[in-house]
Amino acid sequence: MLKQSRNALTCLAKRYRAVLRRCRLRALALALACALTALPPLPAGAENTGGTWSGNDYIGTPTIGEASGATVDIDSDVPGYVSGGETRSGDATSNTVIISGGTMGYVCGGLTVDSGNATSNRVIISGGTVSGYVYGGDAGNGIATSNTVIISGGTVAGDVYGGDASGGSIATGNRVILSGAPTLTGIIFGGDAFVDAVSGNLLEVRSSGLQAKNIKNFAEYAFVLPATIRPGAVLLTLTQATDLTNGGQSPSPDIQRIDVDGAASPLRVGDKVTLFRNDNGLTPGTLPTSVSGTQGVTLAYTYALSNTNNTLDATVTDTRFNPQTKALSEGHVSGTALALQGADLAAGKGMEAAGRASLAGGGRGVAAFGALSGGWSRYNTGSHIDVSGFSLLTGLAWGADSVLGQFTTGLFFEYGSAASTTYNSFSNAASVTGDGSTWYMGAGLLARMDFTDCGPGHIYAEASGRAGALNNTYRNDDLRDADGRRAEFDTSTPYISLHVGLGYIWNLTDALSLDLHASTSGHGRTAQTLAFPPAKACISMP
Repeated sequence: MLKQSRNALTCLAKRYRAVLRRCRLRALALALACALTALPPLPAGAENTGGTWSGNDYIGTPTIGEASGATVDIDSDVPGYVSGGETRSGDATSNTVIISGGTMGYVCGGLTVDSGNATSNRVIISGGTVSGYVYGGDAGNGIATSNTVIISGGTVAGDVYGGDASGGSIATGNRVILSGAPTLTGIIFGGDAFVDAVSGNLLEVRSSGLQAKNIKNFAEYAFVLPATIRPGAVLLTLTQATDLTNGGQSPSPDIQRIDVDGAASPLRVGDKVTLFRNDNGLTPGTLPTSVSGTQGVTLAYTYALSNTNNTLDATVTDTRFNPQTKALSEGHVSGTALALQGADLAAGKGMEAAGRASLAGGGRGVAAFGALSGGWSRYNTGSHIDVSGFSLLTGLAWGADSVLGQFTTGLFFEYGSAASTTYNSFSNAASVTGDGSTWYMGAGLLARMDFTDCGPGHIYAEASGRAGALNNTYRNDDLRDADGRRAEFDTSTPYISLHVGLGYIWNLTDALSLDLHASTSGHGRTAQTLAFPPAKACISMP
């Protein structure tokens, strides 16, 4: 009986321990679930980078002092707000938020909560959905300057501010750029501040078919007509009555430029586009009489501005080639100039070096030869091109005697390199300068026949041929398109050069001779002939 009681107690203890273990596991699972629930939810595949979570918010550099240099990339949901750099009492400088996907509350490139300034911060939106406001820089009680918002896609449901200092005094020099096909339902502000929220704030529109509720607090405007532009297109349609003078703070809006995307079909005189349209009323203020613009770096336009109660229109009044583009052709000329120097070397010093090498070997057999030249040259082209560099050739020469005279031929390798600078001045445009580099590499064949003496001297005939590749690189910082890209090219083209000459060496004395000769040559793929004077004389010492 006692043994059965002990067995029953043992079974009961085992069941109690098993139940206790299950309770502990359930408690642990419950605690883990609670901990996970407290964390901000991250969707599968989330790739937000550059920041840290603060509750439901994602912040690049949360700090008490200066917040600068942070870059936050968002492509998945953020339950709260997103900030590139955030500080309570310092400055927020040069922070960036890049949004390509996801849904979030409001977005701020750089944020100062209590005091401090927001300067040179950026927000770049190409996708996703922002349900709240967008601030390039937000200085709670400070100054917001030089901040930028770029929107090319996605949806922004709230207002957009280039710079906000609603608790401070100044929000100036900020920029908002609209392109692509984003969905915008709020008001686009250049700035917001008590004292000055207008000066230097720029709105740049780079697409057509855009819509927004309104635009406010901009002093400057720039436009880039997209590649799909057609006459009659409307760039930005607004739905709330618009006042470009901002209540008289900017009575003469500065329409800086109306450029055209380089891929667009060229506009013609009389073509008209609508910059702004508002069926609820548009007050443009005092407009400039004309506005200029370019397409790429080659075409230049002049527009006349006009307005109705509902539209601000730009009509093309003049189209012309930009005279400054002459500099691009001179970038090519510098390469041609170097190749011609190589042709002169082959026909001059190269031919002489091959002849001397052949004679040094007794006029027979094979001998090595070479020649080198270099220096600085200026080519006047209306303006001028400066070229400094060198050319060299080296090869093998072969000589042979015959009843007609001494024959010399040579096979050579050639190379040349140079740096160039172009300068162009214009009566109707700003001067431009450019710089480049060029080099060539190739091979050639030369031959010369010195006939037996005839009278006081002898006749000779010579010829040379060259072929190779010419590389030409050119950059011009003064020629830029609407995106600020400088004009530049890097080309590689084949070249060919031929030269023939006929001369007579007149032996005046044993130590003095007169070389009279005529020659002609052609260079390039177009076989353009560059003619020398029909009679060219030089005096040389044997």
